[in-house]
Amino acid sequence: MLGLLLTSLVGFLLVVWISNRFHLLVYLGLAFPIGISAQTFGTFIWNFSGFGFGLTSIVLINLLIILVALVGIYSKYKPTSINGLFQANLKSTLGEITLPSLFFFGLSTFVVYAISVKSMFWPTLGIDSLTSFDLYAKALAAESTLLN
Repeated sequence: MLGLLLTSLVGFLLVVWISNRFHLLVYLGLAFPIGISAQTFGTFIWNFSGFGFGLTSIVLINLLIILVALVGIYSKYKPTSINGLFQANLKSTLGEITLPSLFFFGLSTFVVYAISVKSMFWPTLGIDSLTSFDLYAKALAAESTLLN
């Protein structure tokens, strides 16, 4: 859960660093994809630099990206408060939740639920793509490197 929150926070801060004029739903929608991309790239650079990776290094990478994003946001916008950071009125955008945004939020929630239920209650097979990815992840975790 901490990983999902850190990843979403990284993505949110990076999107705010790009522009402070987006709609609130754009910030929320892009937070996780941008965050997971930044985390993946940071992990690759970390590992390519010769360091092994694990839970501690991933948290450190996320905290480093958060620090860089906060410094970038401060130097770009020089906000005096949180309300002064955003040019769009965030309170008025909450009333603009549409049916497609609810549908995609529900679809994302269902996919996370379905994967969790499948992993918890049904044994995975050796030919399952999730299992093969899981085996690759276990090998990476055991070796602590991408460079074999």
